[in-house]
Amino acid sequence: LFALAPASVSLLAWTVLNSLLLAATAIALARLARFDIHRPAFWLLMAATGLFTPAQTAVRHGQTPVIAFGLVAVGSWLCCSARRHSGGGAHSGGGSGGGGGVLIGLGVAIKPQLALPYLMLDLWRRRGRRVLAAVAVLAGLTVLGVAVLHFTTPSWLGDLTRNLQLFQHDSAGDPTWINASRHQMLNLHVLLHSFTDNRQLVGVLVYAI
Repeated sequence: LFALAPASVSLLAWTVLNSLLLAATAIALARLARFDIHRPAFWLLMAATGLFTPAQTAVRHGQTPVIAFGLVAVGSWLCCSARRHSGGGAHSGGGSGGGGGVLIGLGVAIKPQLALPYLMLDLWRRRGRRVLAAVAVLAGLTVLGVAVLHFTTPSWLGDLTRNLQLFQHDSAGDPTWINASRHQMLNLHVLLHSFTDNRQLVGVLVYAI
């Protein structure tokens, strides 16, 4: 949707969306922690969060962590609110929170490496309705996305596989000494490649660890 609008309009809409979700995230986390959002300290903390460099980088460069985490935070707060109103308590198990599960599913679909651990935590806590709602949303969006790619760009899977290989071997994603900027990666591969250039051995060690 952002690509359909002029660049100036898209940038403004993206900035507003991220700012709103950043504020919603702070409020949702405060509610989950039962922190008084009317205290000046809370608003000072929220303003400082907006000045945090990763938050600004995500907004400026079109990255999605603020949106993904915002959806997870708000979804979790909605689920906890539903349990409180149903008499289950904020931290009890149970199957309430389907509506919040929809938001969590959206967050996983947007950035799974960030939001998926929260869904796995809900699965471990046996929050069935929330998990089912999230999985249903994730599955539906995945099928829709794959269908669009299949009919518009039939070679998408081969292109994706080739790009991943190039990224890991001949680009910024290369964890070996060949990549001069490898130190910027938060990756176990980088540490292990400090001792060996054998990619197969490092891959086995990473999975074993």
